[in-house]
Amino acid sequence: MGIISYLSDLSRVDPLSLRLILVTGFVLGLVCSFFLFGSALSTSFLSVQRRKFHPGRKARLPLSSDHYWSFGTLVVTLGMGMVSLQGLAPELISILGANVFLLGGLLLISRGLRIFSGRKTLGWAFLAYLSSYSLAIACLTFLRPSVQGRILLFSLANCLVLVDITMTVFLARRDKERKASLVARAVFAFLALFFGARTIVTIFVSPGSLLSPGLMSTLTFVFFCVGVVAWTLSLILLRNEHLLSEVLRAEGLYRGLFENAAVGLFQSSPEGDFIRINAAFARIFGYPSAEALLADRGASTAWVYGDQEIRSRLLGLLQTQGSFEEAEVRTVAKDGATIWVSVNASLVGLGGGEAVITGSMVDITARRREGEALAQARDEKVLLLHELQHRVKNGMGVIASLVGLEAGRFSDEAVQEALGGLESKVSALSSLYDLLQRSGDTTSIGLDLYLARLADNFVSSHGPDERGIVLETRLEPVEVSLKRAESLGLAAVELLTDALKHAFPGGRKGVITLGLARQGAVALLTVEDNGIGLPGGFLPEKSAGLGMAIVATLAEQLEGRFEAAAREGGGTRFTLSFIP
Repeated sequence: MGIISYLSDLSRVDPLSLRLILVTGFVLGLVCSFFLFGSALSTSFLSVQRRKFHPGRKARLPLSSDHYWSFGTLVVTLGMGMVSLQGLAPELISILGANVFLLGGLLLISRGLRIFSGRKTLGWAFLAYLSSYSLAIACLTFLRPSVQGRILLFSLANCLVLVDITMTVFLARRDKERKASLVARAVFAFLALFFGARTIVTIFVSPGSLLSPGLMSTLTFVFFCVGVVAWTLSLILLRNEHLLSEVLRAEGLYRGLFENAAVGLFQSSPEGDFIRINAAFARIFGYPSAEALLADRGASTAWVYGDQEIRSRLLGLLQTQGSFEEAEVRTVAKDGATIWVSVNASLVGLGGGEAVITGSMVDITARRREGEALAQARDEKVLLLHELQHRVKNGMGVIASLVGLEAGRFSDEAVQEALGGLESKVSALSSLYDLLQRSGDTTSIGLDLYLARLADNFVSSHGPDERGIVLETRLEPVEVSLKRAESLGLAAVELLTDALKHAFPGGRKGVITLGLARQGAVALLTVEDNGIGLPGGFLPEKSAGLGMAIVATLAEQLEGRFEAAAREGGGTRFTLSFIP
C-alpha cells in the first residue's frame, strides 16, 4: 500500500514541482560536468607528459573519452534546463532544442565510451541519427503537432542510445574494472529499461505535455536527475580503475625489466641512499639477492666507492650537469676482493621538487685486468724495441769505425773513397737509430731532425768547409716511418757526397743546400749546388755513377720520383719527391 500511495503522489506532482525537479537536475548536472571536465583535464595532462617521451607523435592530441563524457553530460544538463522552460520560452528552444540537446548529450557520452572501449566511434552514423531525430521532432512540433508522437519518439530514441551505451560498457569490461563496469552497466541499463517502458506506456496513454502531471513524467525527470549523478560517478570510477590498471601494468612491466635486467640497476636519493637495487647489482658484489646486500652493507651508497672524493665529485656532477657516464670506480666485493665497476647515472625529476638518481653498473674487473695486461705487454715491447735499437746503433757504430780503420790501411784512393762512402752510409743509419732512441718513438721520426743530424755528421766527416764549400739546410717538419727514413737518409748522403765530389772541381768554392719541404700531400727532398752544373743530356737513370743508381733505386722503393735539373743561376738541383 505504501508504494502504491507513493506512486499515486508522484502522479499528482504539479507542473511547478516538475520544473523545480528539472532545475535541481540542471544544477546537479552542472556540478557533475565540472567533475568530468576535471577528469578530462587530468587525462590531457597525462597525455602531454607521455608525449614528452615520444617526440614523434602528432602535436595535436585528439579528444579523449573524458572530454566526450564531460561535454555530453553538460549538453544533457542544458537540455533539462530547456525542458523546464516549456510554456515560458518559444517551442524552438523549449521543445526542439531540449529534445536535440538531451539526445545529443547521450550520443556524445556513447561516443566517449566507444573510444574508451576501442569500438568504432560511428561519428557519421551518430550525426545522421541525431539529424533524423531532429527533423522528426520539428515535424511533430510545427508541421503536424503531436505531443504523443514527440514523447514516443523521444523515449524510443533515448532507449536505443542507452542500449548502445550499455553494450559498449559491457564490452569495455576488464578484469581490473569489474566493479566500475558493473555499476556503469547497471545505471545505463536501468535508464534504458525505463525509457523502453515509457515508450510502451506512451503508446497506450497519451500525456497532455511533457510537464503534464503524471507518473511517467515525474519519473522521467527524477531518473534524469538521478541518472546524471549516477552515470557521472560510474564514469569517473570506470576511468579511475582503468588508470589504476594501467599504472599497475606499467609498474609490473617496469619491475620485471628492472629485476630481470642483465646489468646492475639502482635508484637512490639525491643524498646518496639506495631506494631500490636489482639482483644483477647484488651479484656484482657477490650477494645472492638485493635484500642480502642491503642487509649486510646498508642503504648508503658510500660503501660502493673506495675513494670518497670520487663519490663526492660524481654527486656534484649530478647536481650540476644532471648525469655522468662510464665513471670507473674501484670498490670491494663481499669476499674482500677489489673489483672495478663502470657507473652511469642520471638525476630524474619527479615533480613537486622531488628527484631520484637512477643508474646502471657493470663489472669491468676482467676488462680492466686485460687492459692492464695489454699495457704491460706494450711497455715490455717498447722496452725491447728500445734495447734493440740501442744495440743496432752500437753495432753500426762499431761497423763504421771498423770500415774507417780498414780504409786507412789502403793507399789506393779508389778503395779509400769506396770505403769512405760505405762508412758514411753506415754512420747515417747509426744516427737514425740514435735519434729513435732519444725520441722514445719506435715507429716514426721527424725527417727534418734526422736530415739535420746527417748534415752535421757530413760536415764533420768530409770537411767541406776546409775546401771553402758551405753546407746549408732548409728543412720543414715532415714525419715519416722508420723504413722510409732509412731510404731517405741514404739518398741524402749519396746526393751530398756526389755534389761535394763533382760540383766543385779544381778547388772551386760554393754552397750546397739540403732542403725538405711540403707541397700539399707530397714532400720534396732536394740537394742543390751552385757548382759547374750537369753535362749535356745528363739523365740520372742512365748515369754510370753508382751514387745516382743508388738514389734512383731508393726512389723506386719509396714509390717516389727522382729528377735532376739545372739550377737557375748555375749549378745543379736534385729532387726526390715522395709521399710521407
